[in-house]
Amino acid sequence: MKKLDEKDLNKKKILDSLLFKVLPKIQESDIKKKIETYEIAENYLSDKLGNYATYILRGKAAIYEDTGEPEKALYYIDKSYEAAIEFQDFIGAARSLQHKGIYYGKRNDLLKSEIYIKQSIDLVEKNLYNPIVDSVKNKNLLLNLKSNLCINYSFQKKYAQSIDLLFSTLKLAKNLKNKKTEAIQYGYIGKTYTELNQNKKALEYYFLENKIAIEINEKKTEAYSYVHIAQTLRKLNLHNNIENYLNKALNIFNDIKDADGILKTKNAFFTYYRLNKKYDKCIEMVSELEGLYKKDKQDLSHFYIELGEVYTHLKAFSKAESYFNMAEKILDEKRSSKRFLYKKKVLLEEAKGNMGKALEYKNNEIEVSKKELDTVFADKIVSYETRYKTAEKESKIKSQQLQLEREKTTRNIAISGAGFLLLLSSGGFWFIKNRQKQKELQTQNTLLGLQQNLNAMELQSLNRQLDPHEIKNLLANISPEIQEKAPDSYSKMIKLFNITKASLNNTSLTDSIENQIRQIKDLLSLEQNMLFVPLEYSIENKIENIQLQIPRLMLKNLVENSIKHGIKEKESGGRIIISLFEKENYINIWVDDSGKGRKSISPSYSGIGTSTYQKLFATLNHKNKENASFDIIDKEEGTRVEVKIPLNYKYS
Repeated sequence: MKKLDEKDLNKKKILDSLLFKVLPKIQESDIKKKIETYEIAENYLSDKLGNYATYILRGKAAIYEDTGEPEKALYYIDKSYEAAIEFQDFIGAARSLQHKGIYYGKRNDLLKSEIYIKQSIDLVEKNLYNPIVDSVKNKNLLLNLKSNLCINYSFQKKYAQSIDLLFSTLKLAKNLKNKKTEAIQYGYIGKTYTELNQNKKALEYYFLENKIAIEINEKKTEAYSYVHIAQTLRKLNLHNNIENYLNKALNIFNDIKDADGILKTKNAFFTYYRLNKKYDKCIEMVSELEGLYKKDKQDLSHFYIELGEVYTHLKAFSKAESYFNMAEKILDEKRSSKRFLYKKKVLLEEAKGNMGKALEYKNNEIEVSKKELDTVFADKIVSYETRYKTAEKESKIKSQQLQLEREKTTRNIAISGAGFLLLLSSGGFWFIKNRQKQKELQTQNTLLGLQQNLNAMELQSLNRQLDPHEIKNLLANISPEIQEKAPDSYSKMIKLFNITKASLNNTSLTDSIENQIRQIKDLLSLEQNMLFVPLEYSIENKIENIQLQIPRLMLKNLVENSIKHGIKEKESGGRIIISLFEKENYINIWVDDSGKGRKSISPSYSGIGTSTYQKLFATLNHKNKENASFDIIDKEEGTRVEVKIPLNYKYS
């Protein structure tokens, strides 16, 4: 900062008083007085007090965001950045870029948001020891910016980047002894694990968030941690303490008069009641919640969608439709995703009996989800599902027609003379009955073929959850350097690539036993190095013809289930035994683990693709003389999956 003369020192005192004493005491709702205070402050600016200019302009931007004037807000954000550059206030410029990143984040323009937050981080890192603001404050700003970027990554579903950045930011918070940010980071890590559906892991971090918040008496963070814990317990089907945690949160938010926190907690209560079918309690909360949303100028779309679902279950279809329409209008205005809306509209149309409309919304839902799914397979699944359900309807119609024919034939026969009846019963009657039976079988075969194709598409979609093309390109770029500098890491990288390349340019439903054994060897070797718990394994293959075909990636998915839901969740680790052998013209595959077992995880747990394989075999069994089977056996300690596939099993 330039040396201040007496005149500038007096101006600085006035600015400090206006901005940091007078302004905070003005009521939130008194927008006019706030703007007047900023304008008075502008009269005391000088070339040597440029950092105050950026602060004032950012303050004006925040006001116009609150009043719902985004264009004015963006204008003042840009002005604050220009002023910061003019006065060489690089930390002020970084804060303006941060403000702009948050501005676009609120409007779901996540890529722009990411760009501006990264630019802000870059400016702070280059000016970490800038004399305008002391380095500790700069480091705390950097901490805050990295937290913003973590949230951005999480919303973009860039979970790998989010987790990496969260843990590095957590380390920085600990180094700076910034307990408040440390607690908040635990909360963000928990949220990321929630997005990844790793709810047990998420719960661990939410409890850490809660512990630190209580330790430093940070009430707002403590309250949010209770909301996070309650929501996660609900996902884990552990309902005993949910209302208790939400009440704790609500009491704190009421004490500190945090409107946003009160709204979020009451909304969590609403969702809890909805999912537990306490619809009367949901209805009781409607007017209060709607008022809170409007008062806080919050997006009502998600609330209206939830309310629409409540009225769907209460069979008040016109009200449900009304709330869905209001939600859609908001989503259109904000250009937000309609996936959740379409999902709930499917339920409404099914409840009304409009299956054609329900399928239309189902198609819309999957269309919106294309960014998260393989586009080709998503299309095919929708296509087959639609054709299957249509054929199923036609089957019912044909069955009714056949029943009418049957009744008509029987009635005509009963009317005819006794002698003629005897002749018909030995010849013509059985001919008609046989023809009806053939029609029924033909219809059933059509359904069976469509169901088989649908299951096949689900399996292929499961097998293409990775994006191997991106991984291949990445590895091609970095492998020479890694091979030279870190041969052990290079070996691990090759194993990873061997696992992923099975998905490359392969649309077949099956793969050889040889390839799949190679995949699980590489997978187990990598997991052994990565896991924090001991992992032992053995692969016992007694099948001589290793070119025999089984569903593609099946061994890998079964082993992943054992690790993820068995061994990884057990503090002492465990052992996995994979056995392949032939017995009585069947391929037998056993994956046996000594992990936690399904009973200790969740009653609804099935694992990666388990139901898909079961459905696939159930369908294909109709086309094979001998049946394949897929059984999950719960042991006293651990789980065993037993798969039996006939040697001559046909997959098409």
